[in-house]
Amino acid sequence: MFMLSAPTGLVKVKTPVRWNSLDRRPASEYNTRRYRAGVAQLVEQRTHKPRVVGSSPTPGTTIVRAPWSAAGFPRGSVLCARFSPRRRAVRSPLRFFALVLLGILLPAGPPLHAQPVDTVDSLVTSFFDAPTDTDRAAVLKTLKDRKDITPAQVEDAVRRGVFYKPQDAGTFTRKITVEFDGAQTDCTFYVPPGYDARKPYPALLLMHGMGGTGAAFLNRWLPYATPRNMIVIAPTAVDRVDPKTGKGFGKDHGYAAQEIERSVPVSALNAARHLYHIDSDRVYLAGSSMGGHAVWDSILTRTDRFAGGIVESGVPILEGWLFTRYLLLANLFQTHLWVMQGTPDHDQPQINTDATDRLKKLGCPVEYRQLEGRGHGSYPDESDHALDFVLGATRDNYAKKIVKVVHRVAHGRAWWVRVDKVHGAEWQPAAHIDVKSDGPLSKEEMLRRAENQVEQQLSRVDAEILPGNVVNIKTRKVDRLTVFLHDKLVDMDKPVVLRVNGRIRQQKIVPRDVEFLLEEVRREYDTGRIFYNSVTVSAN
Repeated sequence: MFMLSAPTGLVKVKTPVRWNSLDRRPASEYNTRRYRAGVAQLVEQRTHKPRVVGSSPTPGTTIVRAPWSAAGFPRGSVLCARFSPRRRAVRSPLRFFALVLLGILLPAGPPLHAQPVDTVDSLVTSFFDAPTDTDRAAVLKTLKDRKDITPAQVEDAVRRGVFYKPQDAGTFTRKITVEFDGAQTDCTFYVPPGYDARKPYPALLLMHGMGGTGAAFLNRWLPYATPRNMIVIAPTAVDRVDPKTGKGFGKDHGYAAQEIERSVPVSALNAARHLYHIDSDRVYLAGSSMGGHAVWDSILTRTDRFAGGIVESGVPILEGWLFTRYLLLANLFQTHLWVMQGTPDHDQPQINTDATDRLKKLGCPVEYRQLEGRGHGSYPDESDHALDFVLGATRDNYAKKIVKVVHRVAHGRAWWVRVDKVHGAEWQPAAHIDVKSDGPLSKEEMLRRAENQVEQQLSRVDAEILPGNVVNIKTRKVDRLTVFLHDKLVDMDKPVVLRVNGRIRQQKIVPRDVEFLLEEVRREYDTGRIFYNSVTVSAN
């Protein structure tokens, strides 16, 4: 509605522009007509969000006619005479009192020069740029109060990475914080020429060999990543001493599958995503020797962070070594893996042959190249083939069927499921394994039985989306888990049925929550892993 005021502030549209009009008049007609500023509201429709912008029309503006015209009063009538282009004088007390009465009855509308309303993009940017929790809370309140903003619009802004800022192209080395214990290490980044913060880029995360550095290993891969317009991330491993054994591990000692070692590549990736617009569904690992072990370990334990991996002279490695190296292979059901192994190289060719054979039986996308006579090391001549293979993969966060084998709760997240608590204690690699037998066993048979025994001590989740809005989950050695929800998995306008180990744990509508969406993304700046809400249930 509109508010009458003194007969001043007439607006004449002089600039010929294209407008839409609620009264369906030709746009050209507004170029010569006069409208009283107090009875015409200009609504700017940029980004489809109406907002009052004042009395000066701009391209893309809609002119909403005064309410008495919308109500059907004829032009030139008593009620419209006062506001006609010729500005007729009031000729009788009847007309005067009619206008006064109309001004009293019509409620006052919004002020003509109201402040512009923030767009979804600007609010999402403000959320990620907010320096304090208080500032973020204020932005979230605005988002929730705005009834014209939907969770889908917020998701779209996040996926487009509207909060990323322009950055220089080139090669840079910066200090990053290792999330496991707050240690600092060097990380070298390569940003391709013409970097555009509005576009997402695939990323190659590199893990160097023993005694190397991230900067040196980046130079080995740069000739192959540059033509593919990739952002390259190359952290330098940290050195530590195992307090139990007193032995060193890390940069100058070798890979030992310790949590701080696992934390380095993930910390480097998170640091890169804070700076650069990385396509989180196209992140690929590559490593050689000690770095090859790290690639295997990273994709086995944090599978849902990566779309693919390239291994040179590395083998599956996990606490427990012989008994556990193959037990997490089921996690790689959608991860593309290219393994290169030279001979001779101790027992690594046989281990990689066994691992890749098992992956193929599981239906996992894997390629194995055994390079005769090439020994242990790196194989640049195979790099183009390897990159082409893994770049054909895109991470699917909304796969309707997933598997997650867990040996540490810290690695319990997998796509849209997270193990929050295992049943009993976590598996301990130093635990005694008692292999029972009625007679002598071969080494192979003893290892097979030990592996089966250890497998039963690891937690596992098999989850699937079924017709009828049903989330069906089977678990082993899990007490509690969380399910993350999105409309690409279930219809969130209908009750979601959570069935765990044959029992329905919950059946209700789960609301879409903008705060949940934004806070989840802010944890790791993973703009591809977006969910509207989550539900935590017991698995017992």
